[in-house]
Amino acid sequence: HFGDDFIITMAPETFYIQADRLASNDITTAYLRLALEIKDILTICYPQFYNSGGMNGYGGTVVNPGNADFLTSLSTLIIEAGLRPDQVALGVPSTSQAAGSGYVAPSVVREAVLALANGTSSGNFTAPKAYPTIRGVMTWSINWDATNDYAWAKAMDAAMNELAGVDVPDVTDPDVPDVTDPDVTDPDVPDVTDPDVTD
Repeated sequence: HFGDDFIITMAPETFYIQADRLASNDITTAYLRLALEIKDILTICYPQFYNSGGMNGYGGTVVNPGNADFLTSLSTLIIEAGLRPDQVALGVPSTSQAAGSGYVAPSVVREAVLALANGTSSGNFTAPKAYPTIRGVMTWSINWDATNDYAWAKAMDAAMNELAGVDVPDVTDPDVPDVTDPDVTDPDVPDVTDPDVTD
């Protein structure tokens, strides 16, 4: 059932990744404790850096949403707690309407990712070392990005291409259909664009 192609992902709220409280088994560490317990099989963890207030960041500082330091400090927190950089991505809203708080411009997300990858400052925070294999980004949600002509996706594509020193694995599998190809269909999935298909 669980072969080499099986993946496990997590998207915890920032409240549940407070690594400074790991020793006390505080509820604010619930998701992080689980991630660390399964880190040998965890594919990726992308904390939701939105709909959040100020959080304890790396080194005991309090960081507030809305800037690159929030993204870099909290990412560093979970990496230094034990996740590999290639298991961590930054989860952010694609538009200001996609979340109640935490939206930052794509240029700020780019700044944060590059700061983590290169070990440089994101403003007032610098990680203790470079994480050149930082996994990347995820968004809530691509549907919101569609309302903005996919501006977020386009900006993140360009930003990910800037990552230096990252060996990106080839994920092309000839046995897996290209779902972006309009001529590829799955016979088990109804065509919702067909007016004859009903719920």
